[in-house]
Amino acid sequence: KSDLEDEAFYCGIIRDISERKQAERVLEERNRLLAFEAEVGQVLNCDQTLSVRLQGCADSFIRHLDGAWAGFWTMHSQEEGLKLQASAGLSTRFTRLNASVPFGHSQIGQIAFEKRPYLTNAIIEDSGVPERAWAKKEGLVAFAGYPLLVNQEMVGVMAVFSRQPLTSFTWHSLGLVADRIATAIERQRVMETHQNLARHYARILAASGEGIYELDREGQTTFVNPAGALMLGYKVEELIGEPMHELIHHTKPDGSPYPREACPIHTALKEGTVYHNDTEVLWRKDGTSFPVDYYISPIRENGILIGAVVTFKDISERVRMTAELLEETKLAGVTVMLGDIAHDIKNMLMPVLNGAKLLDDDLQELFAKLPDVTPKELSASRKFSREAVDMIVKNARRIQGRMREIADTVKGISSPLRFAPCQVSEVVEGVFGILRFYATEMEVSLHTQGLDVLPPIQADENRLFNALYNLVNNAIPETPAGGSITIGGSIGLDGRTVVLTVVDTGRGMPPEIRDRLFTKDAISGKAGGTGLGTKIVKDVVDAHSGTVSVHSEPRKGTTFTIQLPMTPKISKPEGILP
Repeated sequence: KSDLEDEAFYCGIIRDISERKQAERVLEERNRLLAFEAEVGQVLNCDQTLSVRLQGCADSFIRHLDGAWAGFWTMHSQEEGLKLQASAGLSTRFTRLNASVPFGHSQIGQIAFEKRPYLTNAIIEDSGVPERAWAKKEGLVAFAGYPLLVNQEMVGVMAVFSRQPLTSFTWHSLGLVADRIATAIERQRVMETHQNLARHYARILAASGEGIYELDREGQTTFVNPAGALMLGYKVEELIGEPMHELIHHTKPDGSPYPREACPIHTALKEGTVYHNDTEVLWRKDGTSFPVDYYISPIRENGILIGAVVTFKDISERVRMTAELLEETKLAGVTVMLGDIAHDIKNMLMPVLNGAKLLDDDLQELFAKLPDVTPKELSASRKFSREAVDMIVKNARRIQGRMREIADTVKGISSPLRFAPCQVSEVVEGVFGILRFYATEMEVSLHTQGLDVLPPIQADENRLFNALYNLVNNAIPETPAGGSITIGGSIGLDGRTVVLTVVDTGRGMPPEIRDRLFTKDAISGKAGGTGLGTKIVKDVVDAHSGTVSVHSEPRKGTTFTIQLPMTPKISKPEGILP
């Protein structure tokens, strides 16, 4: 401001921002093109029919690029020409007139013929653009037509009209989109080819030996092959159009009604799932049935479930052979059971015989000096005789029980596990009570250690008795005179198990015998032995969810270690338990 005059002056700067505005427009255009390309990619990858995906691409062009009209044609052959599959934008006579375009005719057909894009931003002056009068009326300025090529093979044409000039960026983006759409069309063609092949193979299967029939969504028969009709006792024409369930699947194998709603074929047909079954029957026209193995698979056309195909085969022979195999397996189980029981009976008879012999010897000696017998001698002899008789009676009862198991097994019944509170010391006392005479005869002493402090466990007392009986009975003849057998017990480190040990001072086992214990291939090292004893022990321990192991060296004795849970997990063991 001047000091002399009341005047004000201003200074301004003018800048040309044309380049910045142009750059902003270019950036905005590229962002639109990126969004357009991304949406087209999503549309093409969706699980829809080709026409639905092409319609989505046309809509995307209108939405993102402010287009006036966009359309897509496909071509299967030059003779068929181009067929308009989808369009968006202006609804005009152009769409109606170009629904079907002969190959090489008009600009659309010419693009397909020349396999070259046709691009212009001057529609009104360009004689090559179709429907120029309509374009002028609608204020259209630009046209872009692209051949849809896959490996230089024509699959269709893409065309777009715009009221604004199209930049080189837009033309380039449209070219990329055209390539992606061409690939999608070709992929669809491959899928259709595969479907046609599948139908062709279905016709081939119509002549196969398996039964095949096709159902529509309502469960009506639309196809059945001759082999299937023959197995069902019908003529092919008698089954077409009929509800298959009511004809051949109306009754269950046990004779009870089979409602359609409960039928797995009906469920698979409704839900479009694959299903397999080999436990049901189909019914013939004459009212007889036969077991079948069948599969049901859905049939879809353009992604829509239209029915299902069922393949089936008569498995009467397979069922017969399976029944025979089950019977053989049952007999094999009986054989194993009989072998185990026979082994135990043989062992149980040994102390009976020994006790009877000792009793006889004692009585004979007593009878020989009966006139000179004293009351003391009579009392001792009476006690000994009583113990021997008790042993004979108890063992005879156990033999009787094992024989009852043989009878049950032959009738198809195996004795179930009977878990109850069990005191291990009492079981061991019973084992020693029966084997004491045998051990005395062999000059082997029997001992226990730590059993009285063990808590009761849940166990099958009879089977636990059998296991310990087998171990001690096997150890007695292997222990030299003057040796001992000790059954010890303790609580496991986890506090939930008991650990039992059967320790002898015998001759031990060589590796070839030791390593095969607890298996069906076990062998015995003693005369007349069968090797089944330790297998029985293993079965009993497994039934109690326990473990058993052995440590043995020649001339150093043998130790069996059994670890049992106080409360075992009760599960059905494999095979038949002894």
